[in-house]
Amino acid sequence: MKIDTHLHSNFSDGKNTPEEMITAAIRKGLNVVAITDHVRKGTDWLDDYSHEIKRLKERYKKEIKIMCGIEAKVIDLKGNIDARDDFFDKLDIVLGAFHSIPSEMGFITEGDIQKQKVKALANWYKAMLAVLQHPRVNVIAHPTKILHEYGITLPRIMKVKIAKRAKDYGKVFEINIKHNVPDEEFLRILRENKVRMTIGSDSHSVVELEGIKYESFNNRSTCR
Repeated sequence: MKIDTHLHSNFSDGKNTPEEMITAAIRKGLNVVAITDHVRKGTDWLDDYSHEIKRLKERYKKEIKIMCGIEAKVIDLKGNIDARDDFFDKLDIVLGAFHSIPSEMGFITEGDIQKQKVKALANWYKAMLAVLQHPRVNVIAHPTKILHEYGITLPRIMKVKIAKRAKDYGKVFEINIKHNVPDEEFLRILRENKVRMTIGSDSHSVVELEGIKYESFNNRSTCR
C-alpha cells in the first residue's frame, strides 16, 4: 500500500488545489493520502477546506482514500499547537510539527539557537515529550528537522525516551521524504518500541509530488 499523509494545497502555502493534488496522487498510484494544510488559531477557511475535502472524498472514493488534515506547529513547552479546539471535529488527521523551538517567553531566536544549542535541545525535547501527550495530535511531522537545520544532534537516550512515550500515547511518527528524517538510528529505536510510522512527502505542488520516489520509503512505514 502506498501512502502519503503530508500534502499541501493552495488553501495554505501550496501551489495547487486539493483536487489537483489528489488527481496527481492517483496518477502516482497512491492508495491513501492526507491533505494537511498549515493552520493557525486565526485560520478562517477551515470550513470551506473541510467541505472541499469531503467533496473530493466522495468523488474519488473508488480510486483513493482521502483524509482531511492539518499541520499545526508546536507553540510552547507544554506541547500546545497553533490550532483551535473547534477545528478538530472537522478533521481526520492532525500533524504536530516543530517550525520553531519554544521558550518560556515564545520562541528561541535563530541567533540564540546557534549560541545556546544545549538549551535549544533541552527546550525542544521538553516540548516534544509534551506534544506526544496532546490528545488531538495524531502524527509527529518531520521529527528532528529543526534540530538538523541547526546542526544539533539528538542523543540516543532522548530518542529512546521519545519512542517509549510515543508508543504509550499511540502517536505515529512521520518518515519525511523531503527532509529525510528521522535518521536511521532513530528509525530503529522507533521500530524496536513498536511505534507506528507513516510516509509524508511534504509536497507543496503537483510538480513536487510527481517527482517523489516512494518505492524506497513505503516499506519503512507501519501505518495503514
